[in-house]
Formats: sequence, C-alpha cells, structure tokens
Amino acid sequence: QIDKNKKIKALGNLFPSSIIENLVFNKTGFQIKSMSNVRIQLDGNLLDGFFKMHAYSDLTKSMIRNNFLNIIKKENLNGNISGIFEFKNYKLVNLRDLNFSYGLRNISCDVKLLFENKIQIKNLKSYNFDLNKIVISTLDNAVFIRASGNKINLSHLKKNLINKNLKNEKKIRFDITSKQINLDKKLSISGNYRGFIEDNKISSVAVGKMLLDDKEILDEGEIKVNVQNKNYSLIGQGLLGGAKTRVKINGSENQFPQVIFETDDGGKLLSALDFTNNIKSGKMSLKIKYLDKELSIYSGLINGKNFSIINAPGIVKSLSSLSFSGINSLFVGQGVKFEDGV
Repeated sequence: QIDKNKKIKALGNLFPSSIIENLVFNKTGFQIKSMSNVRIQLDGNLLDGFFKMHAYSDLTKSMIRNNFLNIIKKENLNGNISGIFEFKNYKLVNLRDLNFSYGLRNISCDVKLLFENKIQIKNLKSYNFDLNKIVISTLDNAVFIRASGNKINLSHLKKNLINKNLKNEKKIRFDITSKQINLDKKLSISGNYRGFIEDNKISSVAVGKMLLDDKEILDEGEIKVNVQNKNYSLIGQGLLGGAKTRVKINGSENQFPQVIFETDDGGKLLSALDFTNNIKSGKMSLKIKYLDKELSIYSGLINGKNFSIINAPGIVKSLSSLSFSGINSLFVGQGVKFEDGV
C-alpha cells in the first residue's frame, strides 16, 4: 500500500535460497541449511529511503551452526529469529532488537553498520556472553574483534581448535576486556585477553586475575596462552597472595592439566591457595597433577627450601620423613627453620 505522500506499508514473505545461505556463510561464518521463509512487515517512505522492516522466521526445520560462537542449532529443534531492520537512503544501517532462540537458549543484541567493513554490536546477551559492546572490522585477510563487558565464555574455542573445527581462512585478532573470561571449563581470568587465531591455533596474552576452579592462581599478572596440535599451555607470572609467582599449566586432548607454581615466598603461596597458613617464607615449587575431568582429584608435590613452620604440630607429623629437631620451638617465635624439604 502506497499513499499520495509515497509512504509505503507492506506485508509479505522472503524466500531464502542456497545463494543467500552461502552469502551469509561467507560474510558471517554462520552455516545455515533449510532456512524457512521470513515474514516481513515494511513501513517507510519511498522519497527519502527511510524504512523499518520487522522480520520473523520459524527456524524449527533449519540447521544453524557457528563454531566460533559455539552456536549449534540442529534440525527439528524449536527455534525462531526476529528483528527490526532500519534503512537510511535505501541502505541498511541498523538491526535492532535482534533475538535468536533455539531450544532453551536465547541470544539478543543490537547491530549497527558503521562502515562497509565495520559493525558494532551492543548489549549482547546469551548463555555464553554478557557484553556491552563489540566492534568487528575486516581488512584484507584479517578480522579484528574488540569487545568489553561482564562475561564471555571462550571455553569452546580450545575444543574446536583441537578438533580442527575452526577452519577460518582469515586471521582473527581479538582484544577483550571483561570481568569474567572463561578460557576453559574451570579456568578463567578477569582483565584483558588479546591475541590472534590463525591456521587453527591460538597465540594470546591475558593480563589480570587468573582463577582455576574458582581459586585464584594469580591475583594479578600476565599469562601467555597457546593452543596448537591438540596441546595447550599457559605460562605466566605475577602476584599471588603478595608473593611473586610463576605459573605454568600444560594439557592436551587426552591429558588432564598439570599446574606448576614457583615462588621465592612459599608461605604466601600456600596460604593464598588455601593449603596452609602455617608455613613462612622459603623458595618453593608446587606441582599439581589433576586426575579427573572435574579437577576434584589430584596428586601434588611440594619442594621447598629455607622455610619455617609455625604453630602447626599437625604439619610436623606430615613432614615426619624430614630430619629436624626442636619440636617444642614450633610454638614460639619464628618456628622451626628448614634448609630443604620435599
């Protein structure tokens, strides 16, 4: 319907094709099969090219997949997508109130097209993301992603890289600042995470607080993260409980992680890890090898030099294999001094 002022109102359906599905995949990385018809309601003005188009599609029979964002919507799983497309001078400039639901999951955000090669996403909310702002730009053979917010879960990236599911042709550079950045099922950081993904491998640096299974393993520091050929490693240094600490985590597809701490102040390290408050100072290394997927069972080895034990007769029993004297002095002063112990 078009009135005398060239204002238009229209209802209709868009019929996706394999050409559109391939175009979406090449531009966004979303793999789509069996896309359903899209119902639209169009309002606008033919004179100035300002339009709003409300769109809705039932996705129950569709398959949608994006390995980078960990979106896997299978066929015959309930789902739908809706949004408002805004055009200016006949060009798409905004996508507001975008809402994509499948199964029990929901993704919502607003999208603004800044330039031909740059988009801005605001208020991205989903199971894996709670981000205020994302800017994505492309240049030649590289994609640049800058994001900030409260939460981003990247734990799926390691598995997808190990399984070679991220077959991206372009190099992806990212710079993420968030209160919670999940790198693995139980490994997270609070701070900044930046690096690149190329040839099915991750090279990156994390700066901030680092946690393993909700326990701090660095209060503040810098960690290098690498994933390649089914192996992953994290190497960092910083403060833990006030002690300058070096941390190394190694693992692979078929191997549970191993964590190594090294410090010149073992007392502060063991206190920060909630092992004990009864050891003071000392150069120390702590090796922890996890034995199950839940990281609830582990074996450990502590190697220390020049440390003291205070107020802890119970610890003396656990260290009975060491040769020492002066048990009574445990209860006074600086405690018993050890030159070496394992």
